[in-house]
Amino acid sequence: MNDHEQQSNKKEIIEQPKAEVAPQTITEKRNSRVEQINKELAEYNHKAATQEEMDMIQVKREMEYQSKLAELESGLGKRLGDESTEMIHANLVDSVIEQAQKENERFDSLAAEKKRLTLFNNLELGGNAEEVIAKARKLIKEKDSDGSKTKVFEEALGHYSRPQEALADMPIYHSTGSYGLAKILEHGALESKKNIATGEQAATGEEIDTTSFVIGGYDQSETVSYFYARKNEQQSRLALDKKDIMGIGCEEDIVKTVFAELPKLGAKERVQVESAIKIMKGDKEISDEELMAEKMQGLQERKYYFDPEQSRKKLVALNEERDRLKQGGEQWKIDKKSQEIAKLENGIRTYENETPEMRQEMTDPFPTILIYEGKDLPGEDLDTLTSGLVSERRTKQPIENGQLKEIRAPKNETNKVKRWLEARIDSLPQDSPERQALSDVKIVPLEYFEAKSIIKVIE
Repeated sequence: MNDHEQQSNKKEIIEQPKAEVAPQTITEKRNSRVEQINKELAEYNHKAATQEEMDMIQVKREMEYQSKLAELESGLGKRLGDESTEMIHANLVDSVIEQAQKENERFDSLAAEKKRLTLFNNLELGGNAEEVIAKARKLIKEKDSDGSKTKVFEEALGHYSRPQEALADMPIYHSTGSYGLAKILEHGALESKKNIATGEQAATGEEIDTTSFVIGGYDQSETVSYFYARKNEQQSRLALDKKDIMGIGCEEDIVKTVFAELPKLGAKERVQVESAIKIMKGDKEISDEELMAEKMQGLQERKYYFDPEQSRKKLVALNEERDRLKQGGEQWKIDKKSQEIAKLENGIRTYENETPEMRQEMTDPFPTILIYEGKDLPGEDLDTLTSGLVSERRTKQPIENGQLKEIRAPKNETNKVKRWLEARIDSLPQDSPERQALSDVKIVPLEYFEAKSIIKVIE
């Protein structure tokens, strides 16, 4: 290569434009600052002292001061003047206490900043995070007669100000009522097939050979699972409910998240959702959002709990209808009525055979969400889309209690959930893997999601 060629190449290298670095998002900036704070705290090598510990330090230093003062005065053969004793006290006592206080303040300041930044990122808030949370506080306070809603809201902020560790490699959500939860724990697995109805099918008496779940990884996953959980209630049992505060229910949340996420989906997923919307529309002149809102409202009106009085009345009506069909109706219609009758009879029989406590949970359940490790489910079950909501899935495989990671339930019902969980644990052998797994299950109030949802609406 000659000198001219070398110079040309050098020029090309020099003049080659540098790749542009994308500016950091506010989330990335916060995460960078949290990393920096973590390093400072690690290098600080300090644990903030409690007031009791501070008092002990002062007592110890006061004793050292008195000892040193006595030693000096003994050596001099006379008492030291006030100026000298004050200087010694400042060096031996005051400076140490002052330094400890400064370290405490610095430590507390860094820890508080880390919590605040973690909270903002966990709630996916923008640059106006402080303002949004302040507005939420004010809104809740206006609807809070006894302070209970505000208390739960502050607890929720505390929850989201901590790093949210991944519960599972492949988290899956199952929504059910309290009766369904009790049956899952008792049975040892979430399972749906003939004569084994747990989860959302427990109270309805349906015999379907697949179990529904929502797979994690979508923006809508938590919202969809929450929506289905709240179908398992007669009335709200939450200490903090967004509908009470803002007049907005979770069916509106699904509409919002489904359409917000649509542009982010892969081609296959987008086709699935758009096809489902097209089928639902039929010949109706209606917007996508209006259709989804209509569909979600209809789903919200369906409730997954058992009504014994209505069931008995319906059973009488079905038997009368089947008798009329037997006088000349088509056999398939007769068979269909027989299936409906069998389902109702099964539900009534289950109700009558239950304990008083479980009858209460059948007829007036509270909503729950169960989060499992789903990585061992068949790949086909995890990948196959089953509806217009791309996060929904179904499986024929039992989901064992040993895969359970977290239970979400209304705050006022968490003690009941804990009691059922402990009863199952106590029934298992000491060396049972399920026993160990259930001992590690977290119980989290559903109200925390409501608090998050209120904040997201304000944003």
